[in-house]
Amino acid sequence: MTDAAEVSTSHRSTLSRFLSENSWDEKPLRELNKKTSFQYIQKRAVESGAPIFVSIDDTVNCKTKPSSKAKRPIQGAGFHHSHLVNKQVWGRQVVAVMLSCDGKEALNYDAHRYDKTAESKIAYIQGLAKEMPKPETAAYALGDSWYTNRKIISAFAESGYYYIGALKTNRIIYPQGNRINIANFANEMLTKDDFNPVTVKGSQYYAYII
Repeated sequence: MTDAAEVSTSHRSTLSRFLSENSWDEKPLRELNKKTSFQYIQKRAVESGAPIFVSIDDTVNCKTKPSSKAKRPIQGAGFHHSHLVNKQVWGRQVVAVMLSCDGKEALNYDAHRYDKTAESKIAYIQGLAKEMPKPETAAYALGDSWYTNRKIISAFAESGYYYIGALKTNRIIYPQGNRINIANFANEMLTKDDFNPVTVKGSQYYAYII
């Protein structure tokens, strides 16, 4: 906004008043950002032969004072669980989706201020996944255990993306229609030969591909 004020013919206070007091539609800008980011990463993927990665994560922008005590309350703040400090904190939670290819750079595809009174994070990412452009090359969505569920996996699959995510050991799965705890499934029904070794930053892990 500082750069916009420097090149604008209007005074900076006019721009501030516009943002704080007027109604404006941010959707066209968000959609342009999505389109531009995806086209750039898709081009990189085609040229390099490397796959596209869609990374999903969220964070909390913590505030030191609740609205009841702040001199200038911030709209949309609330209590959210922060994984960084492992407790409820006051602030805004943002869900972000980043695009990357060949590990050289990452571009923002979408950043969404989460409002738990309007829609769940799962529902939001599910809808976003269904609307993503179909990739021309191999593409993978990456998420932690919070986002690894049937709805999100299926939504990305419909748009042409494989899903790679963590699962907590207490999750229930249904291989061939049989209900079983995932920890028991790994211990009782799989052998080491069923896993594929994966090396990440010098550490080796074993991944099971469904």
